[in-house]
Parts: sequence; structure tokens; C-alpha cells
Amino acid sequence: MLAQHVAAELRAEVARQDLPVKVIAERIDVDVSWVYRKLNGNSPITLPDLEQLCHALGIGVAQLVAPAPPTGFEPATDRLEGTKQW
Repeated sequence: MLAQHVAAELRAEVARQDLPVKVIAERIDVDVSWVYRKLNGNSPITLPDLEQLCHALGIGVAQLVAPAPPTGFEPATDRLEGTKQW
């Protein structure tokens, strides 16, 4: 399940950047079919693979797998307005 999630996040980032798979492959000196297999979940993504792919996309691994903040999230300081300050 994690592997499918990672592959889906990679595909989403590729789409956000509108980046051809050929360019990704060239950036990390691998065959285009290797990139397709990783993005489609047809081949396991190891940590080194993930690092390479993130490098090609110009993002960090943590950026790719970090959870999104909850919808409607407000920093605590916003909720403290009008309360007694110590």
C-alpha cells in the first residue's frame, strides 16, 4: 500500500510539473522504461530509487511523502486572539 501511495505521489508531482518522463530519465541517466515501471507501480521503488526520482523532480523525499495539513487548519496563535495573555 505504501508503494502504491509513493508511486501515486510521484505521478502527481510529474503531472504538476508537466514534465515528460523522457526528461526525468535523462536527468538521472536511466532508461525511460525504468521510470515508467516505477511510476506505474510495476516495479518496486527502493529508497535509492525514490531519492533519484525526487532529485530528477527537484524535490526532497520528505516533501513528497509529508502529510498535507488538515483542511481548515489554523495556527494556534489565530485561535488565541482575544484571550488573556500571560
